[in-house]
Amino acid sequence: IGFRALNVSPKGNEKRYLVSGYGGQLSARGETINLHDHLGNLIKTVTYAGSETPAQASLRVSEIMYHPAPPTAAELAIDPTLSSSEFEFIELVNNSSVNLDLSNATFTEGVVLTFGNGTILTPNQRVIVVANLTAFEMRYGTGLPVVGVFSGNLDNGGEEIQIIDAVGENILEFTYRDDWYSPTDGDGHSLVMLDPASTPFTDFDLAENWGISLTNGGDPALASAATALTYQIWKEQNFTANELLDPTISGDSADSDQDGLSTVLEYALGNDPKVANSTRGYEADFVNVSSSDYLAMTLRRQKNAIDINYEIQVGSSLQGWTEATIPSGSASDNGDGTETVTIRDSSSSTENETRFIRLFVTVTE
Repeated sequence: IGFRALNVSPKGNEKRYLVSGYGGQLSARGETINLHDHLGNLIKTVTYAGSETPAQASLRVSEIMYHPAPPTAAELAIDPTLSSSEFEFIELVNNSSVNLDLSNATFTEGVVLTFGNGTILTPNQRVIVVANLTAFEMRYGTGLPVVGVFSGNLDNGGEEIQIIDAVGENILEFTYRDDWYSPTDGDGHSLVMLDPASTPFTDFDLAENWGISLTNGGDPALASAATALTYQIWKEQNFTANELLDPTISGDSADSDQDGLSTVLEYALGNDPKVANSTRGYEADFVNVSSSDYLAMTLRRQKNAIDINYEIQVGSSLQGWTEATIPSGSASDNGDGTETVTIRDSSSSTENETRFIRLFVTVTE
C-alpha cells in the first residue's frame, strides 16, 4: 500500500482509526471484517466475537398476518370503508427470562413503527403491532397486548421485514414469501414461526421454519398450540426434493409403496407413503344402536389438516350417494396427529336390503 513508503505520517508501521467514511456498521453480534486493496486482493481478515444487545438476543417475530381475509358483512356493516389490509398484524415474543425494554426500537422495512418509551416485554410475553387498532379490535376483541400501530402495509406478495434496536443494532432482517403456503395468502390464516426461541436469527427467511396457523384469523398474543397441516407440507415432510419432482413417486395417484393407497389417500389417512400398510386406515362394518344395526365406516383422519374434506357416503346402489354424518361414539386421539372416528348410516340395515358405503376424500388447492 502506498503510505508504507512515505516519510511523514501516515507511514509504514503506523496505525490509524477509521471513524467515518464507510457504509454499514460493525455488528454487536460479531462478524468477520475483510480488508482488500484497490485490486480486490485480500490483505487481512479479522473476526471478533461481539456481544449481542438484549433485543438481539431475545426479541423475535413469532406470527405474521400479512394477507388477512376480507372484511365480513358484519364488519362492513360497522365500517363500509374497511379493507383486508387493515386487519394485518405482527406478533413479537420476548424469549428471555428477564424483562426486555423495547423503547425506541424500530421497524424500518416492511412497515414503519418506533416503539414508545417504556415499552417493556415481560419474560416470554407476546405482544402485537397492528395496521388499524379499530379494525383489529373489531375482529379479535379488546384487551389484547397491542403495543403499536404501524404505518404502511405488509406486501401480499411477500417482502423484507427489519427491526433495529434503540442503539441501531440489527435485531432481525428476513423476507417472508406468499408462495410458501397458500392458506396464508388471503384465506385467513397467518404465518407462525414454529420455534422462535431456537431458530437462528439468520434462518427466519426459510419456509421450513414457518407453519400455518390452525385457527382461521391466527392466534395473536397466544403461543400456537398446534399449526395447520396441508397436503403440500405433508408431502415435503415425507418426500425428498427429487421425489417431489417425480409424479410416479409423489403424484396424487401414485402408490409408491404398492399398498393400494394413492398419495392423496395416504395423506388423508395419516399414513407413511413409503411404508406399505397392513391395514388401509378405513374399514366398513356394522354398529348396533338401540338393538338396530347400522352400516358404518371407521377411519383414521388428520386432525389439523385444513385443506381436506372427508365424506362418508351411503346408498342403495352404486349411484345416487348421500352423505352420512352421524358419529358413533367419540373421536379417539391416536397421539400422532390423527384421530379415529366412526360415522354411521342414518337408516338401519335389514337382511333383504342392499346397502353400500364408501369414503370420499377431496383435497383443495
